[in-house]
Amino acid sequence: MSYNVSQFQDKYGLTGMINDDSGVIGVSTMKSLLTSKGDTGRLALACDCSTILTSTQANDLYESGYRYIGRYLTGTVGVGTEERSKALTISEINAIQNAGLSIFPIYQDGGYYSEYFGKTLQGSYDAVTAIQRAKRLGFTNGTTIYFAVDFDCLEYETDGLIIPYFRQINTVFNQSGINGKHYKVGIYAPRYVCTKVYEAGLAEYSFVADMSTGFSGNLGYAIPENWTFDQFFEYTYPSSPSFDLDKVGFSGRDSGCRLCENQPDFSDDELLQEAREKYVKNIAKATGYLDKIVGTELSFDNAEYNLGTIAGSGVSMSTKLKLSTSLNQHPNSPYSINISWEGDDLSSTCKSQIEAVSAMYDSDVELSSFVTTTLEEMAIGAKVGTISFFATPISSTMLKINIVCETDNLMDFAGVVGNVSCEFESIITIYPSDPNIDFEFSGEVLVLGTVVAIVSCSIIYGVLAGSAAISGIITLLGTVFS
Repeated sequence: MSYNVSQFQDKYGLTGMINDDSGVIGVSTMKSLLTSKGDTGRLALACDCSTILTSTQANDLYESGYRYIGRYLTGTVGVGTEERSKALTISEINAIQNAGLSIFPIYQDGGYYSEYFGKTLQGSYDAVTAIQRAKRLGFTNGTTIYFAVDFDCLEYETDGLIIPYFRQINTVFNQSGINGKHYKVGIYAPRYVCTKVYEAGLAEYSFVADMSTGFSGNLGYAIPENWTFDQFFEYTYPSSPSFDLDKVGFSGRDSGCRLCENQPDFSDDELLQEAREKYVKNIAKATGYLDKIVGTELSFDNAEYNLGTIAGSGVSMSTKLKLSTSLNQHPNSPYSINISWEGDDLSSTCKSQIEAVSAMYDSDVELSSFVTTTLEEMAIGAKVGTISFFATPISSTMLKINIVCETDNLMDFAGVVGNVSCEFESIITIYPSDPNIDFEFSGEVLVLGTVVAIVSCSIIYGVLAGSAAISGIITLLGTVFS
């Protein structure tokens, strides 16, 4: 019995951290048997926080006995006027390391609701973003990055959303051209989710969200075999100034990064480039083109990128991405959506403009809903600016469609001053030899905003649904232009 108890204490990182003698079931050991967080008063070698630490705060943590700290690579916390950055900075890394602490990096720019993990190429996007930021911050070869699943994830959500998400992450991490530093994939999640992802061979290590005792994934499940860090208690840490801190158990499997490579501070130009790239990639993710540019360092000097061709019965669509620092403000756009907010949600005016576009598909409830969701995701991803649509006949069998997202207010998007214009230009070609095609593109009819809205949303729908759906565009176009 004593041997089994001591084995349990060792496995859960309790040895030396609690008052119970080895092999004896005292109060602290009993608490770990009953709840995932265990005895919240026990000692901890590790911690994590969303605060950008000063030298004073980092030194205080070391003096309190902490040796490892989890910090976020990117992102913000809070909303509205309370929103603030939680992202690591070069100066903070220097302060943490000078204090004697090691850093284990966490990536979480969402991840607190199930729908996040079902978004198109979310795992690929997150993987590239995390790798690029970790490299820029100087994290050394082989560092583990912990990707967060921060909600009560049920079994069907783990199988249907989380496993595919981590497969995407691993696909990116296995590409030496992107992950030249050979960073490893870690997961932050409840016990059940960590274990399933580990058993699927998709996570090297687990950072366990044991503080959330009510999560179903922490009820009755053992701690994962590959656990490295174990978050079990949040409190206000008394420093100058004080800040919220999570106590974290430490297994010894991952010691984080003790000494990052020396890196210069982020320049204003670098921050502006990063903001522009994030703006474009957010929109590309919503329109289904992220895989065409993921991992690419984008240029905004009137650059163009070929996004490929989709072909269907009697029609093809070729698309390119045009990027600029100058706003186009197309005067010939008959329809546009002005992105605005009311608190944490898109404003009623913005939603009305989106609904006016999707209303063109009232006869197809599923498609109408799909268009609404896509345009809302574009607006949420862009956060600020406008989304404009316009169409231009090239010939009787060719039509050019442009969807433009742009803003002169990157300050509200990412806290930097600057402009960005992101334009998706698609050429639709109709093949007259197809007996099903009996119409021509007419310049007169294209001046109608509703027509442009229909065609533009058909493009979005065709892109996201794939080549199998593009034939449906024929019917839609035929209805409009016949």
